[in-house]
Amino acid sequence: MDELNTNTRLPVPIQNTSLVRVNKSISITNKLLLGGIEELFNQAFLLLNSADKLNPKINFYHLIEMEPHYLIRCKFKRYSNTEDYYFKALELLEKVIEIHPRHYQSYDLRGIAFIGLKRYSDSEHEFSQALKINTEDAFAFKFRGNAKHGLKDYEGAIEDYTKATEIDQNYAFAFLDRGKAKVHMGDYVKANADYTKASEIDTNCVDAFYWRGINKCSALKDFEGGIVDLTKASEIESNYARAYYACGLAKLILKKYEVAIDDFTKALNLGHNIAATLKHRGDAKSNLKDYKSAIADYNKALEIEPNNERVLTNMKRAMEKLKEIQ
Repeated sequence: MDELNTNTRLPVPIQNTSLVRVNKSISITNKLLLGGIEELFNQAFLLLNSADKLNPKINFYHLIEMEPHYLIRCKFKRYSNTEDYYFKALELLEKVIEIHPRHYQSYDLRGIAFIGLKRYSDSEHEFSQALKINTEDAFAFKFRGNAKHGLKDYEGAIEDYTKATEIDQNYAFAFLDRGKAKVHMGDYVKANADYTKASEIDTNCVDAFYWRGINKCSALKDFEGGIVDLTKASEIESNYARAYYACGLAKLILKKYEVAIDDFTKALNLGHNIAATLKHRGDAKSNLKDYKSAIADYNKALEIEPNNERVLTNMKRAMEKLKEIQ
């Protein structure tokens, strides 16, 4: 029988307790890293959406990781209360990227911060970095389109919006913003189609109805259709002041003076564009031969803009008409 070679070293099995310790150590390390990333990311997210006053107890990092479309579907304003918040968010997200270089969502949020700062070239760069990691990031395409829009690269913006809608066919705001870019390109009919698509996807998308209404009135001269859309926008969001204002203008053009006055009054009560709104309400009243009330509106407008020549001219005309009937 062969003798056992006593010089042979057999592998020493690791005891179960040792494996548990190793696995526990790895788990703790991962939790520390993940916990640090989550805290940094969540702080940045809250800063970038501070205008919405979100619940700080919500783990947005986890929500976004679990639901890739969360950033697209949530209807946060993505505004910070102060410029400093944008810079602080950028610092926090940079730390996340240092720990997790392929965390494309952090590049996405850095892009949002730069849009808030109106640094569109920097924003475009951040979204491009996100797209290098995830080529199917519809959010990055949509907001890189916004950055290009800010740079007046409307063709490039349309390309990015289109890519976003190809990835996510229900991305209402990508259709909406593509419509805006098409308006800048003078393609009003196709812009209208994009606004319609956005309103079909999200029947409560107030901006889709508002911008389609504006496009109908200003470019397509479809004032009746514009009024329908602008009215719908104000029904969805009752404090949407500029919808009342624009609706009043359309009605003024159609010589529907009484209802135009109602819309201008609602806009004024919401504090929208006060001097211009007073001027237009004064014009509607003057056309109804309510010269005293019209002059009162013109005077209030002049308190805000003393050198407004149109107001001065229209007030002079109203005063002359009032003298004629007294």
